[in-house]
Amino acid sequence: MEPEKNFPLRVEQVFSAAVQEWRVGESRPPQQCENWQLVYVLGGMIEENADGKKTALRQGQLILHPAGRTVQRRAV
Repeated sequence: MEPEKNFPLRVEQVFSAAVQEWRVGESRPPQQCENWQLVYVLGGMIEENADGKKTALRQGQLILHPAGRTVQRRAV
């Protein structure tokens, strides 16, 4: 079976990428996503507050934010 039939998301181009390392308790102020943003957790755990909805992400998990969403992150 073709991969796109199992998972309908397809990324055709990545305009920029970044890696950040945080210590437990460290956080970033809220920021608005200028473009679609894919967040993948390499290790540890982060808590995100996206437009008032809290989500915990652990190692190996990802989340996709649309442009215009306000996101705040904290390492837990």
